[in-house]
Amino acid sequence: MVVFYLYHTLIDIHQQLYEKEILSQQIKIYSNQLEVISQTQKQVHALRHDMMLHIKELYNLAEKNKKEKMTEYLNKMEASIRNVKEHIYSGNKDIDGILNYMIEKANTVLEHVEVEVKIPQELNIDSFELTVILGNLLENAIEAALQAEEKTLKFKMYAEKGLVFINITNTYAGKIEKEGNRFISSKKDGMNHGFGIENVREVVERYNGAMDVTYNEDTFKVRVMLYLSELR
Repeated sequence: MVVFYLYHTLIDIHQQLYEKEILSQQIKIYSNQLEVISQTQKQVHALRHDMMLHIKELYNLAEKNKKEKMTEYLNKMEASIRNVKEHIYSGNKDIDGILNYMIEKANTVLEHVEVEVKIPQELNIDSFELTVILGNLLENAIEAALQAEEKTLKFKMYAEKGLVFINITNTYAGKIEKEGNRFISSKKDGMNHGFGIENVREVVERYNGAMDVTYNEDTFKVRVMLYLSELR
């Protein structure tokens, strides 16, 4: 009974530490998103300040029928308000925050990153559980791709016919460690990351969804499906 009690106590402590790690990550995510929003607002404000001058120049080019010059000028205006750290703008603040944080992280260490997101502005899923799913899967994918010769990450998230799909594909060094059905990370805290994957699976199952993991000699794929009707 003592062993049983100690085992469950350790599990509870482990879970509390994991939740603390997720909350810490959420703070970093919100901080990053606030910085992104602030930078974008400054760029928009700067463009708005000179808007009358820009409009006059566009009128001038239009009168001279210089379409190519107009296109070039408009491209420059667009570039002036584009924030290089704002990789995603779906209108869903929770998802935008997580993905902007993780994709910016991926871009700093990987060679090739592809992202495609098509989702509604409202998804009634708890932000903590959203961080568990996207944070864990992307963190593991980035870490694995970083160890590969070809450092590639592809992320796709979209909603269709009442379902939300998350597809993550990354390269890896070709070595998979498993303990039963649980994947073991190659990082020093590999046990924690394996625990994180199990938490992802639990959240997915709680929403009556499914998670599928496949891999070959150099590519690792994770596919998650969630029912929109079950998101709350």
